[in-house]
Amino acid sequence: MKKIYLLLALALVQFYAFAQTGSIRGTVTVKGKPLEFATAALKGTQYGTTTNEQGVFEIKNIKYGTYQLIISAIG
Repeated sequence: MKKIYLLLALALVQFYAFAQTGSIRGTVTVKGKPLEFATAALKGTQYGTTTNEQGVFEIKNIKYGTYQLIISAIG
């Protein structure tokens, strides 16, 4: 019975943790054209991703707050 309560408590804690997260998404363009395969990262964190062929990116499961978004590309 204690194991069931422990599993239930862990499940609720995990649900609460995901309820406090959000995502950042957007499109990176240069002179009106999408910038494909650029890196989008949140400064000072381990969160980051790359843009797709249309310049679209999404960083998921981040805590709410204020971040500085860094975009970098070669070329």
